[in-house]
Amino acid sequence: MLKDTVEDYKLKAYKQRETYISTINHDLKIPTLAQIRALELLAGESLGLLNPKQKEVVNLTLDSCRSMYEIMSHILYSYKFENQDIVPDIESIDVIGLIRESFDTFCRNSSDKSMCAKMKSLKTQIFIHADKEQLSKAFENIFGYCFSCAHYKGHILCEINSGTKYMTAKISFENPFMKYKNFENMFNKYTTSDEKLDKLGTNLRLYLAKQIIKSHNGELILETINTNFLCIVKLPI
Repeated sequence: MLKDTVEDYKLKAYKQRETYISTINHDLKIPTLAQIRALELLAGESLGLLNPKQKEVVNLTLDSCRSMYEIMSHILYSYKFENQDIVPDIESIDVIGLIRESFDTFCRNSSDKSMCAKMKSLKTQIFIHADKEQLSKAFENIFGYCFSCAHYKGHILCEINSGTKYMTAKISFENPFMKYKNFENMFNKYTTSDEKLDKLGTNLRLYLAKQIIKSHNGELILETINTNFLCIVKLPI
């Protein structure tokens, strides 16, 4: 009798989760996308000219909707990943080129922080077998976190090395006000900290990055040296 009760509870919890995911996908994600498209028309002044204050409000609202859409996409992606609904598309890829593309994007987007950002590698190419889309998402999430947490006018470095069996990408950044305990917990799924309060969905993005790297038989290692924080990605060649 107790076994039946436990099984019934599990089935009920599973159905509730399915309903929750369906609600996100159909009742929230699709209308949010429609709002983004409408706001893009307004921001681009396709429906008429806006004064500076109106344009500022529209752009702020557009950024908010885009953040919401991104969070919902990560929730759905996490759900599919945990349920093994995503079939990896394994191919030979140049991981240095993949990392550089993401790194350069965040360098351009964070120019207002006046950081010194550099990427170093003794090799121009390193080929590994991986799902390009998934791995790109993982590095985008890691870089997004590191660049957002790096101190104003600080240094951020991505250093790539390779051996006979593994390649490593070491991303380091400076932040004298960040606690290592909070830094370490940010890669767990259900934790929060002062550093996360103004970064919506950060926790889930980092959790996904870690799961993607693990699915490629790799490791995500966290270290700290004084005020320098390091995210080390290790992937088999």
